[in-house]
Formats: sequence, structure tokens, C-alpha cells
Amino acid sequence: MKARLAPVMKLVEWFAHGSLFFMIGTIATNVIARAFFSFSVTGTVEIVGFCSAIFLSAALVFSVAERRNIRVDFLYMRLRRGKRVCDLIGIFSAICALSLLFYANGARFIESFKKGEASQVISGVRIYPFRFFFAFALLLTLLFILRDLCDLRRKCHGTGG
Repeated sequence: MKARLAPVMKLVEWFAHGSLFFMIGTIATNVIARAFFSFSVTGTVEIVGFCSAIFLSAALVFSVAERRNIRVDFLYMRLRRGKRVCDLIGIFSAICALSLLFYANGARFIESFKKGEASQVISGVRIYPFRFFFAFALLLTLLFILRDLCDLRRKCHGTGG
């Protein structure tokens, strides 16, 4: 599945990098404008919020896809039995939480798309692309967690790795 989703992961990576650099540029521009020209860039807080949402969504996808998520290893390594049970509990709880988030955010995306909801501070900036990216990132994360569930099933039944 990793090879099939490589182009999508590359796109997510580009969105993450682009949003991070745009966020840094916006903050730097605002700081310089305040310090030297005594004015503030309108909508800096909203721009940084939108960019943060994209960046953190992409980081979530990346950490789950690369299996670099955090686990309490010193406790996990002390378990002689039950490692797979702990993995299964973690996977199922992640599936439940992400499914609920996807359901709620998907509904908000559709609602903001239909209404044409826009930013209150920055005129003309629609909110639904950011909500769409978040929903898309949650869906990708769910796919990678389901991959982990399939891998765990294979390990339990001894059908390869």
C-alpha cells in the first residue's frame, strides 16, 4: 500500500512544507512590519491558523504512515505477553477516534462548501479547502491504521510479515 500511496504522500509532504514556509513568511512579515513600519498585516492570526491546520494534518498522516507515532516504550518492552493486545487496543481506539473526527469534519466541510463560508477577517478566503484537506488527511490516516491492523492480523496468524 505504501508504494501505491507514494504520489499522494508526496503531495501531502508538499502541502506541509508549503504551509510551514508560508506560515513562517507571514509571521516574519508581520513582525518586520510592526517593528519598522508600525502596522500589522491583516489576518495574520487566521493565515497562521489555516497553515497550522494543514501542517498538523500532514504531520499526522506522515507519523502514522511511517510508523513513527509515540508509544510508551519502556512499559511496552516490559510486557512479555499482551503486546499484540495493546497494539490492538491502540489501533481500535485510533480507528474510532479518527472515524468520529472524519464524520464530524466531513459534515462541516460539506456545510461550509454549500454555504460558501469565508473567513471573517480576510475577505474572499474560503474555509472549505482547509476543512477538505483535514478530512482528506484523516481519511489517509485511517487507511494507514487499517494497514497496521492487517499487519497485526498477519503477525497473529503467522502468515508472514
